[in-house]
Amino acid sequence: METGRSRWTDERIDDLALVVREEIRDLRMEIREGFREVHGDLRALRSETQAEFLAVRGEIGEVRGEAGMNRRLLMSMWLTTLLGFAALIVEAGLR
Repeated sequence: METGRSRWTDERIDDLALVVREEIRDLRMEIREGFREVHGDLRALRSETQAEFLAVRGEIGEVRGEAGMNRRLLMSMWLTTLLGFAALIVEAGLR
């Protein structure tokens, strides 16, 4: 039975080294391209996130403005009610 062993000559080793170098070069190029894509995706995501953040910030500002307006309106209503009761008490005391 033959063991299937072969002899590695200098030429065969050189050929193998060349193939391995080419494969490693190709792999590095693929990795670099992959990183470029990932960086591009991260930049796009950062842009989208920043745009959403600014939109939410604007909406929060609007809500705060509305809340302040509602608070002033409520205070005005309470003040008017108190003044009305005070006017009734003063009028009742004058009779």
